[in-house]
This record gives sequence, structure tokens and C-alpha cells, in this order.
Amino acid sequence: KLILLLATLLNHDSYMVKQGDVSVPLADLDSYVYLLSPEKRFGFAEDKFQIEDNIITILNINIVYDYIVNSELNSDPLFQPIQTIVNTKEINLDNQFYEKLDINKNLAYDNVRNFIKKKEYYMRMRTYLKNKLDDGEVNELSKEYFLLNSSNWIIPERRSLSMIQIKPKSSNFNNIESIYSELAVNPSEDNFEKIALKYSDDPTVKLNKGNLSYFKRADLNFPFTEKIFQAPTGLMSNIFKSEGSYYLIRINSIKEQIKPKYNDFEKQIKNQLVDEVAEKQFQNIINRQGNNPIEINQELMAHVFERYKVFNE
Repeated sequence: KLILLLATLLNHDSYMVKQGDVSVPLADLDSYVYLLSPEKRFGFAEDKFQIEDNIITILNINIVYDYIVNSELNSDPLFQPIQTIVNTKEINLDNQFYEKLDINKNLAYDNVRNFIKKKEYYMRMRTYLKNKLDDGEVNELSKEYFLLNSSNWIIPERRSLSMIQIKPKSSNFNNIESIYSELAVNPSEDNFEKIALKYSDDPTVKLNKGNLSYFKRADLNFPFTEKIFQAPTGLMSNIFKSEGSYYLIRINSIKEQIKPKYNDFEKQIKNQLVDEVAEKQFQNIINRQGNNPIEINQELMAHVFERYKVFNE
């Protein structure tokens, strides 16, 4: 009686998990295990949670496959080559696989081919959904997306700055106004560099002559940052003070803010939207089955968790 029970439980058509009218037969999990390389079967057999995750993955594959067949989408040219691919695919079942699992060799081959076929349909379904999206709808969605997100693509205004820093312990600290006067007499960039090399306490001055290159507003953390970004090019008329140090600032040049153009981002947006919309449609196919409770064949599942440990012997 025990042998008869086990034979019934391990019938390849017996389902392990079922949701609505879609199930995962033992044959599919066996085929999944076959497609693992022999060295990976050991780890799979020992990981109960991995087995459970893979059963759910197979359930999703079967849900999508059944949807395609029931909706007669399998006649679409995208799916037409699948049967030929499956029929011509070289499958070399190692003896260890079907002998240790006690499966008829021919049945094992048929099961593996059937599972590969369902996987092929599953993997091509996203492409099918992308291809079927209405161009007009995508155009409207992309324009709306651009309007809502265009601020993310704005290139902010940048300013090339030169700076002289005079620290509190500097011998020039009390001479800040005379230093400024030297700059005001000749406020050119070249003169600013000379004065910076002469007086600035900024540790980088010998490398950059006080020229700090371009900054965005967000890159500067001074209490006078806003004044820097409101001033015209040239030597600023202010002597700034922050954390004890004096600062003299020259604005060398300004790169104005650049607003994005739809044409520059159209392709990027459409590709992203097509992927997102198709993925949402793909998940909706799976989620429709989610309205049905998942039925678990507890007796079969108890044996499944032990079934693949034969690969560890």
C-alpha cells in the first residue's frame, strides 16, 4: 500500500501547487532541475526555500503560457518558431538524472521539451506586449511624462569662480581691504590669479591660482552662495566672511541653465514607457490568477523536499 501511495503521489501529472485552473505538475519541477547543471543540483536539493521559490516561478510560467494558448496568441509570428526551436534543441539527459529520479527515459525527454516550450513562450511574451502597444498612446504618454519630469533633465546654471581666502591667523587678515583694492584697480582674471598666489591661504592656490572652475548652486555651501549666483561676471564688490575667514570672489564666466527639449529625450522616454507598460500588462496576466487561492498538495510537497536529495548520494 505504501508503494502504491508513493507511486500515486509521484505521478508526473500530479500537481504540487495549483492556482485557479493553472497548476505546477511534478514533471515541470523535474525538468527545471534537469536544466540546472549537475553541480548545482546538490545545492538545490538542500535548499527548501529555493525549491519553493522555483515552484512559484514555474507557476508564473504556466500562467503566462496558458494565457497565450487560451487567448490564441500562439499563432502570432513571434511565437511561431518556438516549436521548431524545441524540436531541434539538443537535449542529452544524463543517466544520473532519470535513473535517480526513477523516470521513464522517453517520458523525461518529453517533459523537458514541454517545459522548455513553456519557458520560450513566457520569455517572448514581454516582447509581444511591447510590439502590440499602440504608437499613438505611447506618443501621448511620452509627452505627458516629459512635462511631468522635465525638471529632472534641466542642466542648472554653472559659474566659473576664482577665490582668495584669508584665514584669521594670516598676517594679511587685517589687510583685507587693501588686498581688495589691489584687485579693484585691475579686476581682470590674470591679476586675480597673481593676487591669489601672493595672499590666498587656500591650500590649493599653488595648483589652481585661485581658479575653482565651474560650480552649480547646489555645489557651494557658503552663506553668500545666493549672492554669488545673483552677481554679474567680474570681481564681486563684497568682502565676504564665513567661519572666521575672509573671501574675495571673482565670477569668471557663466554657463546659463539649459532647459530640456522633448526631441532630445523622446526615444529614451518611449523606451522606458514601453518597458514599464509592457511589464505592467505582463504582471496583470499573472495577478489575475492571484484572485484565486493557492492550493498546495501537502502530501506531494512533503516528498518533493526529499526527492532531489538523491543527487547528493
